[in-house]
Amino acid sequence: MRDIPAALKEHLAGRVTRAIALVFIDIETDPLHIHNDVGDIAWDGHTWMGAGDLGGIDAIDEDDALAPDSYTLTLGGIDADLVADFRSQRHVGRDVRIWLAARDLATGALVGQPLAVLVGVVEGATAAGGSRVGAVTLQVADERALLNRPGNLLFDDGQQRIRHPGDGFFQHVAFVGEREVLWGPNDDARDDRTGRQRYEEWG
Repeated sequence: MRDIPAALKEHLAGRVTRAIALVFIDIETDPLHIHNDVGDIAWDGHTWMGAGDLGGIDAIDEDDALAPDSYTLTLGGIDADLVADFRSQRHVGRDVRIWLAARDLATGALVGQPLAVLVGVVEGATAAGGSRVGAVTLQVADERALLNRPGNLLFDDGQQRIRHPGDGFFQHVAFVGEREVLWGPNDDARDDRTGRQRYEEWG
């Protein structure tokens, strides 16, 4: 069972509740903080914008460790500029986080602390819409479930530069077996200069 904060648990157990979802999506140029209610909410150092009906989240199957494998998050009725951002930017691997929260029925303030229920990364995104509003659908994988998936990555210079453009480490790997490298202090003064020269050539 999840450890639900006491105030939130009490509110959700009531006959009348106002439960909401807080959603964070790590858009490259401007991270998105939204919720599926109206008005703005200040929490965790950010302003969470009310987006009304976000669309929906697919039914989620969790394992014994409460880790869902993957799910689909749909954001509907969002600004056309945001849709354009999703179309033009790379989102695969970006963070997605969702919290369950509740608002006071009278004041609209958050009740207690929100409960983190989903933490994952974007596997794919599709965007559609017109000149004013649109919708975005994200395929999200739980970050813990990703640990069990093969990366299908090669340990070579090309793959390394995709992930880290300035890293040329693997350019030297093919020649390591042909190099004699002397590490640490050398007590033989006659070979010290040779050893240092070989190291400098390889480095």
